[in-house]
Amino acid sequence: MTRPYLIVTSGRTGSSILAHALQQTGRHGTPDEHLTVGDMDGWASRLGVPSPLQGGSMVAYLAAVRTSSASSNGGFGTKLHTSAIPMMGRFLAAEPDAPSEDPATLLAWAFPDSVVIWSRRRDRVAVAVSGWRARGSGAWAQAANASSPAAPAATEVPSVEEISEVHRALHVTDLSIPGVLARAQMPVHEVVYEDLVSDWVGSLDAVRRFLGEEGAIPPSAPPTLARQADARTDAIIDRWIEATGGCEPCGRVSPARP
Repeated sequence: MTRPYLIVTSGRTGSSILAHALQQTGRHGTPDEHLTVGDMDGWASRLGVPSPLQGGSMVAYLAAVRTSSASSNGGFGTKLHTSAIPMMGRFLAAEPDAPSEDPATLLAWAFPDSVVIWSRRRDRVAVAVSGWRARGSGAWAQAANASSPAAPAATEVPSVEEISEVHRALHVTDLSIPGVLARAQMPVHEVVYEDLVSDWVGSLDAVRRFLGEEGAIPPSAPPTLARQADARTDAIIDRWIEATGGCEPCGRVSPARP
């Protein structure tokens, strides 16, 4: 049996292509959006249990998720967006036998013997723009070889302030979440998007070893989702860099000027 796991992500970090790749192995369950607020009621209905959003038990909901999405060898994983951690803490703290009100302690309690894949991206500027475009188009993922989804009109662009606000929040998240996971005492394997796309096979092999696969690992299938960034994304980012001077940690800086 492989180790149960959470893919923790702030979104737009490659967590979906990672989740699909792990599902395709047939050994690590179906790590889906079970804990995403907009999807939870639908999942609960399909699983035949009360939704935590409607007063149901989060522990009972997680048990149903695990039963339904585990692979034949018992492998199980799910996704947890960083924005949902406070919500998870509130629901779990309401359980009669909750050991604490601390979200980190409750996370470890709800997912015993589990490990964490921390999916993040160095370029938070690109994450901010990607999120804005996905919200406008309603297309959060695109299958490989599929036609591009409808996007907001070309005249619509996010303001510099909009990008900056999300960009700052992402930096704060990337600094704070490792501390939460450390308090939970859950083993963590970091997957950085830029490394994942530059070394797909090596990155996936490392994740699968972390999850407990041993011996010769069959080749990982190629990504099932396409990259959605395009020239318009680059133009929006260039405009933001011009206005702000950019962000060195994100690798987005203004060219040197004479």
